[in-house]
Amino acid sequence: MIVQANTATLKQSQNFDSVSFGIKREGLAHIFNVLRNQLYSDKVGAVIREYSANAIDAQVESGNQNRPIEVTLPNPLNMHFKVRDYGLGLSETQVRDIYANYGESTKRGTNEQIGQLGLGSKSGFAYGDNFLIRSFQNGTVTSYNAFIDPSQIGQIAKLHSESTNEQDGIEIEVPVNGEDIELFRKKAQSIYKHFKIKPNVKGNKDFKINSEEIYLQGSDFKFVSLDNDSLVDYGAAALMGNIAYPIDADKVNWGDEAALSSVFKRNVVVDFNIGDLEVSASREALQYTPHTQKSIIAKARKIKDECLAEVHNKLTNGTSMYEAKCVYNDLFDYYTDSSLSFLSGIIQKKDLKFKGKDLTSGVWNVFRSNGENYASVKRYEIERSRRYNGTDKVKGSEYQQIDANKNCAYVIKDMKSTIINRIAPLCEWDKNHLGRKFK
Repeated sequence: MIVQANTATLKQSQNFDSVSFGIKREGLAHIFNVLRNQLYSDKVGAVIREYSANAIDAQVESGNQNRPIEVTLPNPLNMHFKVRDYGLGLSETQVRDIYANYGESTKRGTNEQIGQLGLGSKSGFAYGDNFLIRSFQNGTVTSYNAFIDPSQIGQIAKLHSESTNEQDGIEIEVPVNGEDIELFRKKAQSIYKHFKIKPNVKGNKDFKINSEEIYLQGSDFKFVSLDNDSLVDYGAAALMGNIAYPIDADKVNWGDEAALSSVFKRNVVVDFNIGDLEVSASREALQYTPHTQKSIIAKARKIKDECLAEVHNKLTNGTSMYEAKCVYNDLFDYYTDSSLSFLSGIIQKKDLKFKGKDLTSGVWNVFRSNGENYASVKRYEIERSRRYNGTDKVKGSEYQQIDANKNCAYVIKDMKSTIINRIAPLCEWDKNHLGRKFK
């Protein structure tokens, strides 16, 4: 990834005696320990994310960007995490330069690759004291052991070379503690769910990437429901180079466009081009530099415009005032939890019309057929009974208004007998029914 240049300049009124900053040899062990043990707050996630991102970058470089990388998760019989790419492989000189030198990167001149910090290739040390590197190149596989030596600085040792029929590329192998096997699976699910091309994962039969429930989707964003694999507990995620970064809208200077911040206070995943955002050294968070903030604000404007177009499209193509009122409630009714509700701070109610008529509320008044007198409807809901040992029961209440809601079922009673036994199943609260449950 191309690094944003620092344009800061300094002018001195006269020449002062000065000395450049540096690191003395006796301080190297301490600095390397900081980079290894204090850089990443999520050490397991760092190992999976960094080596997988490096593998994808390697395949982009070799023209194999559409091929899945190979991942082996640890299990009780094989307690190792492995990532195999089909890039160009590395020569012995390249292995020593890239893996043995902090800050060394070959990716700072392109936005086709996500790497640029020169730290991720050493992330195995954030988790343990050694990891293995295997380089497949020109019919030869060479193995190296990267390890922390007594000096606490670290070394890379060449183990052996042998002929191979395997394709060129790199394989990283990280030993895993037995108690972390399940954690590696969960972290892998969380990270790989955002990959455009999902890795081929083996080693753990329980590994599964759940399909997302998408409420609203645009050209480069999607509003989704949360699940157990979500990277962030709540809110927005910026997806750049297959890696998802939480977006903190409160760290953006919105100026006179503060209403746009509501775009990123929903469960939304937003695509950014590599280079649009600056990230922290750990790649666990964004850096809210002016460059990053500018990109976020521009994306918020685009999302707003696409969502507003969707609202007007729904109103234009609606077949009834009831459908139009459902759209109104999607926008302004907090209880619908609609993906469009963030637009309530942006769109003006006075601008909403359906077939030339003002759309002023999401409520439907119930009149008799003569159109003059109010009628009533009975709404059935499940509530927890306090009289019968806390069991649930269906209760009906009379109303003269209907809150327009596309998820509600309406039943016409055209018989004299009671219909409670037919209504009750519709009120159950699960994916196959439409009711709401109150406790």
